[in-house]
Amino acid sequence: MDWKYSLIITFFTFAFIMTGSYCRAGEPDSPAWLELNEEKGKLKVVPFCQAPESGEYRYLLKVRKSGASGRSNSSQAGRVFISEGETKSLCRLVLSFNTGDSYELCLSVFYQGRLVACETLLHPLGI
Repeated sequence: MDWKYSLIITFFTFAFIMTGSYCRAGEPDSPAWLELNEEKGKLKVVPFCQAPESGEYRYLLKVRKSGASGRSNSSQAGRVFISEGETKSLCRLVLSFNTGDSYELCLSVFYQGRLVACETLLHPLGI
């Protein structure tokens, strides 16, 4: 792993912890998660949210790609109504994926203006 990339990841992790917006990646009680499926040079991404309360939820999905062609950043945001206890997919993304590419995906979910869930994944795992 590139030392600069490692330093950036460390900085953002520290920033999330210090601001109280710590990403609870992979915790069983986290109300949001990302499902990834790599197939035929494509990375399919589907973020999910399980609502603790009925209402309108906002989401922000940020994607950072690094590879032989350079680096790029993109994001997608939206709103969705979810009933209490319901699990709903928030959107669907399909990203190109070549040997040597890596992605950092960060999903943030907001309810009534406050962050209620944050999930971060690196693909491939272990980068």
